[in-house]
Amino acid sequence: MPPKTAVTRIPKAKKEIVAISVKLEVITPDKLRKIIFGLTKGTDDNGVTTWTINFELHDRAKPADPFSEVIKLDVMVKVKNHALAEETAAKGMNEPQVEHVITRAAPAAAKAKAVGVTPATERAVEGTLTARKA
Repeated sequence: MPPKTAVTRIPKAKKEIVAISVKLEVITPDKLRKIIFGLTKGTDDNGVTTWTINFELHDRAKPADPFSEVIKLDVMVKVKNHALAEETAAKGMNEPQVEHVITRAAPAAAKAKAVGVTPATERAVEGTLTARKA
C-alpha cells in the first residue's frame, strides 16, 4: 500500500469563452424564405471581444422546391450591442427579433443582392439584435 500523503487541494478551473458560434434559423410562414442568423464571438489580435453576424438569405418559388442562396454577408456588431448578441446566442431569438429579421433584415439583404451591401443593410441586419428589447 502506498504511504498516505497530505491531501492536495485541487484548484477550481477558470472558465472563459474565447470563441463561440451559434446558428439561428427562421423560415417564413409561407415557407418561401429561410434566414440564417449566425452569431460568432471571438477576439481580435489585441484580445478584445468581437461579435459578428453571419447572415444568410435563401429563397424558393414553391414550398416543395429546394432553397437557393440569395446572399451571404457578415456584419460586425457594435460594442454597445455585444450584450444583446450574447443573450441572443444563449437564448435564441425572441418574437420581436423573428419579426424584425423577416420584415426588415431579409428585405434589406435581398435589396443588397441587387445594389450591394450598404450601411443601411448592415443596420437592418444588426437591428435584429436591438429588436430583442422591444
